[in-house]
Amino acid sequence: MKMKTLRFGKPRNITPPGLDGIVWRFPYTVVDSDLVGSPREKPQMSSHTLDAEISAWMTINWQLMDDDVPKVLFELGKDVLRQLLQKGDLPEKHKFSVLTNTYPKACPVDPDRIADPAGTVVEIEVNSPIGFAPK
Repeated sequence: MKMKTLRFGKPRNITPPGLDGIVWRFPYTVVDSDLVGSPREKPQMSSHTLDAEISAWMTINWQLMDDDVPKVLFELGKDVLRQLLQKGDLPEKHKFSVLTNTYPKACPVDPDRIADPAGTVVEIEVNSPIGFAPK
């Protein structure tokens, strides 16, 4: 199986004025895992961003403190990226929203067990259709 390595940079709060919620941007790079540490790694690396929005109601309902929000969005965002990679489509920019109609009533992750997103490295397995080699 083919693996991709994602390296996350420092997230930023990019909430526009007047929004009834919070938006965090998570920058990251992607490269084939077999290139990590090789002279070909940097030229083959691509840069991406994941924007994650959570409604004010969800932050209240999930009882999230300000410091918890980026960690929870990061953890949920990794699942989103995993799904996108499984489909073979990882756009340069992607946005997802945490709303009452898309997520459970209780927070699905424990923010106390989530590390700071900055500097996190994640390896994700990429499935390829039978008979086709991954890009």
